[in-house]
Amino acid sequence: MNIKLFLILIGIMILGACTKSETVRGSGNNVPVDAPGADTSSRSSNSPEVQQRARSGQRSAVRALMRSSRRQVNAGNLSKGASILERALKISPRNAIIYSNLAEIHFKQNQLGDAESLALKSNSFARNDHDLLLRNWKIIAESRSLRGDTAGANKAASKVDKYQGR
Repeated sequence: MNIKLFLILIGIMILGACTKSETVRGSGNNVPVDAPGADTSSRSSNSPEVQQRARSGQRSAVRALMRSSRRQVNAGNLSKGASILERALKISPRNAIIYSNLAEIHFKQNQLGDAESLALKSNSFARNDHDLLLRNWKIIAESRSLRGDTAGANKAASKVDKYQGR
């Protein structure tokens, strides 16, 4: 089969899968889902059980990637550890711990601006996780200090003091 034709067919199939209106299967009368009175009870892909299993699978995948990253970092493979965490972020883009771990790796690689940015991003998702916030503010304070940003380092150090309970 011609490669262009194959790619066109794949594109058409993808576009067909993206259409908004789908029919309820098993009803025998192909009623559009978004039609008034359509019975959507048979749509198993939206059931709470399916959604919960999907979230559980995502959490398991993220945990496995984080363990793999930690092993790589402990073996001195910082770049490999960082790339594994970036894959985890694609699965869980609002995970404060992943951002913090990535900030730590960038700090170890002396990529201080990136370390600070990632720690700040982690803080935006950390909410009330005081231990994580403390860890991030330490990275931020040290990054700023090493870059010569004394005023910024002092501000971050005051946050460290706040989270250490001083």
